[in-house]
Amino acid sequence: MFQSKLIKNIFIYYYLFIFIIIIHNISSKSITFSYRTCLPNINLINIEHYYYQQTFDKQLFKLITKDFRLHIIYTYNNEHIEYKFGNFNLLLPYTASFDYQFQTAIDYYHEIDTWHYIYITFDDYLSKVFISFNGDETRLIPLIDYPNKNLTTKLNVNILIDEQQTNVTCLLPYSGFNTNFNNCLSNVNITNACKHAVCRKNELCHDHWFYYTCQCQSPFFGEQCDQIAPIVIFNQSSLIDISLLSSSISNISFFFNTLQSNGTLFQLISFSKHNRFTRQLISQNRSLSKILGTLVNGRFHLIIIDSEPQLQEYELRNEQILNDGRPHHIEFDLNNNQLIIDRIYNESLIRINDRIIPNKIQFIPYGSLNGWLQDLRINNQLISLVNTNETKQDLNITVLNMKQLEYNPCYPNNPCQNHANCLVTNSHDYLCQCEPNWFGQNCSQINICNYNNSSLCPNGFICQTINNNNNQECLAIGTFEGNSSNLIATFNYSSIITNEISFRLRAHLQSTHLLTIKNLINLNYFSFYLSYDNLLIYHDSLLNNDLLIELNNNNNNQTFQQWTTYHFQWSNNLTLIFNHLYIYSINLTFNEIFILNDQIEITIGNGFRGCLEYVLLGDNLYIPFYNDTLIDNKNSTNLNNIHIEEINNIEINNCTFNNICENFNCNHGKCIHDFDRGKCLCNYGWEGDYCNKNIDECLQGNNCSKEHSICQDHIDGYYICKCHQGFTGKYCETNIDECLSSPCANNGICIDLINGYYCNCTNNYISTNCSISLNETCFGYLKSCQNNGTCIIKSANLYVNNPQTECQCHDGYSGQWCENDLCLKLNCQNNGTCQRLPNKKAKCLCTQQWYGDRCQYDINECIINKTNICLNNGTCYNYPGSYKCQCQENYLGIHCERKHSCLEHAPCFNNGLCRPDGEHYYCECLSNFTGLHCEFPTCESVPCRNNGTCLPDSEQGFLCNCTGTGYQDERCTTEIDECLSSPCQNNATCIDQIGGYICACSKNFFGLQCENKKFFASLGFSYHYVIWPGVTILLLLVIILLTVMISRIRESRRSRGTYRPALNENGQSSRVEFSMILKPPPEERLI
Repeated sequence: MFQSKLIKNIFIYYYLFIFIIIIHNISSKSITFSYRTCLPNINLINIEHYYYQQTFDKQLFKLITKDFRLHIIYTYNNEHIEYKFGNFNLLLPYTASFDYQFQTAIDYYHEIDTWHYIYITFDDYLSKVFISFNGDETRLIPLIDYPNKNLTTKLNVNILIDEQQTNVTCLLPYSGFNTNFNNCLSNVNITNACKHAVCRKNELCHDHWFYYTCQCQSPFFGEQCDQIAPIVIFNQSSLIDISLLSSSISNISFFFNTLQSNGTLFQLISFSKHNRFTRQLISQNRSLSKILGTLVNGRFHLIIIDSEPQLQEYELRNEQILNDGRPHHIEFDLNNNQLIIDRIYNESLIRINDRIIPNKIQFIPYGSLNGWLQDLRINNQLISLVNTNETKQDLNITVLNMKQLEYNPCYPNNPCQNHANCLVTNSHDYLCQCEPNWFGQNCSQINICNYNNSSLCPNGFICQTINNNNNQECLAIGTFEGNSSNLIATFNYSSIITNEISFRLRAHLQSTHLLTIKNLINLNYFSFYLSYDNLLIYHDSLLNNDLLIELNNNNNNQTFQQWTTYHFQWSNNLTLIFNHLYIYSINLTFNEIFILNDQIEITIGNGFRGCLEYVLLGDNLYIPFYNDTLIDNKNSTNLNNIHIEEINNIEINNCTFNNICENFNCNHGKCIHDFDRGKCLCNYGWEGDYCNKNIDECLQGNNCSKEHSICQDHIDGYYICKCHQGFTGKYCETNIDECLSSPCANNGICIDLINGYYCNCTNNYISTNCSISLNETCFGYLKSCQNNGTCIIKSANLYVNNPQTECQCHDGYSGQWCENDLCLKLNCQNNGTCQRLPNKKAKCLCTQQWYGDRCQYDINECIINKTNICLNNGTCYNYPGSYKCQCQENYLGIHCERKHSCLEHAPCFNNGLCRPDGEHYYCECLSNFTGLHCEFPTCESVPCRNNGTCLPDSEQGFLCNCTGTGYQDERCTTEIDECLSSPCQNNATCIDQIGGYICACSKNFFGLQCENKKFFASLGFSYHYVIWPGVTILLLLVIILLTVMISRIRESRRSRGTYRPALNENGQSSRVEFSMILKPPPEERLI
């Protein structure tokens, strides 16, 4: 790039600007300047020292560059000496009077197109010169020390700048050097070529004064870095085989992307002899060395296999995960033994044996990976994997089954903003690598967590990246003081969030409002409240009763007093899921509040005293506990930006409540903070909530007898032993002998006890001192319990003071000796039964119809069960000991509970009326029907057909007499077939008729039933002999008759036109004779 640019432009700019020099400072004994040039040989500066009284005495110090190295030329009285920085070799002969001492120095190499800084210091007579190049250690150059120092001298300093073949020279007096040299450079145009550069965005531009170069970042290339290497997709059948024909591989670099964990990415091969590579690697008799780049469990391993002089393997493991679907850049420099992954240097490689000089590389050699490859460079040369015909001649490339990615989401339209680097993922999507000050999917948001290396969150808030690195939030614990603390926020619901809400809080038990979310358009809302009963209360705009959510389900011991997260999720079937486990039924869905483009209002607090770590809507929308104007992120992509309308008294102090000890009185201690309230830290010897309870030292350990005394505590920090009766001593350790006073009477034996004594009495005496006779109790023979009563001891035993006994009576008996039968006194009436009860009681058990102590009162069932006793509008009538329901028609039963058959089944047919008759019924039929259920019609309905005669019948309603009708059945509708009896004889055919039949006789029989045989038949004479002659005679008679008629007609026509008074004049006949219908012959017509 540089060479082509230089050749192209050197003739244009050579006479315009040879180089640039800038004078920074000139003092009385020093010159500081910087220069920049692209030429190897230039004159930088001349320093001349003149002695006016000796014209020929002068010194010349010249600084030049020669073959890109800095040189000094020193001339005294026309003697010319030249030195080269670095080793200060003398280039020309010099006289013996010059005494120079030199030491080895660095080689002052003059780099092209780079600013160099030179600092020169010299004494008044130019006998010594000190020079520093680019801040290096200052070097002493000893020159001629002129002996005559009293002569007048003058110093010329020439700044040699060639501009259009003109030297700019400034002459200064020797003393001072205080003149500013900037006026000497007024005609020099110093410009930055990168100001007008067209390098691709984010690429580095190098200013070369009169031209620039673009330093492209992979995978871009071209003069302006405006071209990108194509992405090629490989699979398990792909292969890239590249051989260098005339050189070896010194470095490779490429981008790749895969999701697979294991496989060989590439292998570099070094043959002992250069052989063409085939699909089968090499023959077995050839030795080779390999460098394998593999993925093992997603991590890159570099394996070096050296086969000479014996097989050795080296492995370099990298801990970066490279199968994450993101593009990764591999750089492998064999000359410097370096492996660089994603521009991060790994540990240096073990130096590769010099025999491993690879000249062949294969990608995806064993068909084990899928993914894509981009920007493959070998020896810093971009290799085309799409059009292999464009490859250099010294490369032999084979590409199998590789396909170019048709659409690159990062190029030419880069979606990443603010100088972000766009990366293509394995799914052929894009991923933006943002600059430090930017954030978000497209790097369009200000990085509030690290903007200029600091957080933009308000004081006390911690910036966190959430939602898969797509969102940033300023989070902190908000401290709510009660009624004075609240927050009201609104936002326009423009982007759908998941149907869930969660919050994390800590508080003491209280009944108060916590949170309300409301749709300001349709006014639907839901709220959460805290309860003293350790409950969360849910309420919404459609719920009639509050929903109580217990926090201690399944003994999980949740409470407000410890930090706890509460999560709620709305499902589509009107259920609310609490903490992913408990399901409650509700009437309001999440989508009835969160409607796109509706305004949502959030209210927190107004009574709540405690701490909220966060309130989260969906999975990424946090409600801020600060005024949203404190952070101005205009480029935020979050459409649901929450605006704080009102915020009051919410402290960000890590859940610390202030001034809670001011009115908290600790009597014998001091107040300390306990969350949101004060707590007393008591002085020694005191306890209790307010340190007002003295600690009982007796409980801390004492020497009092535990069995025989009570320890009494004193405020002063000591205790005393108060002995039980019967004991004495400091610690109540001595028992008192109460038998010493002989308290037992009637020969009782005294036995000493603790705090007392015991008298062992004879059989007939009882009490403590054996002073009472046993016969004075119910255990004696004089008084015993009656009615099987049992004598019992009421006192602890019979051997106490005034022992008490009594008769324990059976149920229903009373009296000191169980002499009273209580059932006899009650006298239960109306079949009541006496029940004997404990404790000397009895009562009457009455039947359902009576009540009272003795069952003497009748129960009015009609009043007690006014609405329930008689059903179906029945009327109740009370009777002593009973009641009766008078039912409505069609209802039966004691309580009119049953429907009558007339109502239940409608048994009467043909519009008959059903009439109840107790449990039975009867049907009132219409006049033309009869029968038990009106099922039979009467004669009035004319049931008989075909002229049958109807006769009344008491059982069926009617009977039809079908005699003589030719029909039969109940209504004379079925015709009688008289032929069924075969009345016709002699093989005659019977034809049924209504009311009779016809017999079709054969030819030889006749009669009603064909019972008669014809006469001829009886003679054996055939009827043909009679019939056919008769027919012949009849035909002859007809012919004769016709002949006579025709003759008469002809005669009448002949006489037509003849006057016939008998017919024509009298007019007695107007009939037309038969002959008139025939047309007369023509010859007989009248004219």
